[in-house]
Amino acid sequence: MTVWKRIFVRSCFMLTLLLSACISRSTPTIELQPTETETQPVVTLRSTDVGDSSIQIELYSPNGFEVRNAPVVLRIGDTEFFSGGFLAGDTRTMTFRFSQQEFADLSDREAISFLYGPYENEAHRFFGKLQKEELQDSVLKVTPHFDMTKQDAVDRLRGLQSSMTTEDLKESLDAALIALERSLEPDLWDGPSRLDPAKGESVFLFELEALAQLENLENVEEFPLGSIALLPALVEQIMLADRGLAVLAIEERSAGGVDLLDIQNAKRELGKGDVERLNWEYLSAVDHYRAAWLWAGHLAP
Repeated sequence: MTVWKRIFVRSCFMLTLLLSACISRSTPTIELQPTETETQPVVTLRSTDVGDSSIQIELYSPNGFEVRNAPVVLRIGDTEFFSGGFLAGDTRTMTFRFSQQEFADLSDREAISFLYGPYENEAHRFFGKLQKEELQDSVLKVTPHFDMTKQDAVDRLRGLQSSMTTEDLKESLDAALIALERSLEPDLWDGPSRLDPAKGESVFLFELEALAQLENLENVEEFPLGSIALLPALVEQIMLADRGLAVLAIEERSAGGVDLLDIQNAKRELGKGDVERLNWEYLSAVDHYRAAWLWAGHLAP
């Protein structure tokens, strides 16, 4: 993208983080509060540990959850909960506590998502739909649904179309959306969190095509400045899903006794992708995550 727009987008992203910090300091109803150093996670114990009758929903993410000075929010349908914190010693598990009545009032089959506040320009992560019958010992454990996370990115990008000022912009956005939708074709997936071993690479390739289109959009001078700040959040949402697919593949193949050299190569590619993601090199990051997924499946890129 052009230098001034790259600076503008990064500035908007940093402003979002600063606003979230302000909100977390000024909102007394949020139970998760930063520590004095603002670097340590808040620990929430399981209900079975504290001996009360509350219920917990545990969100597991292979990407982990960032330790941020910002509200953590669990959405179930249209209802939001702020009673979250890390499970002791585990930054890959976020727990939210509910009273028996709160849990009873929730509607089954509602979508479960996690995000940091404020909401508008933040990446969303989805964890399937609420299934109360899976509650065990007052704990409901849920895992990522990367297909839902990607579909949400598609839906939010479609919402941007109304703000496009020219037909060319709308067509470019359409091209990105078409590529993203192709990455969600059912035959490329082996469930909501895993890819088909033979066809799954196509998901990353379609993703690269979509991100290239979005990067081109950022270079267009006519792109509405009021909408451009949302793009980094959606790109981050897509990249986190790709990273999660690679991490889960590495974890599962490691447990299955895959050749150690392949796992080392996969982890090396994962690390390279993380560096590129932090440097805002979207395309390179996804390509490294693709390579990590391939190495984890004995499919050298």
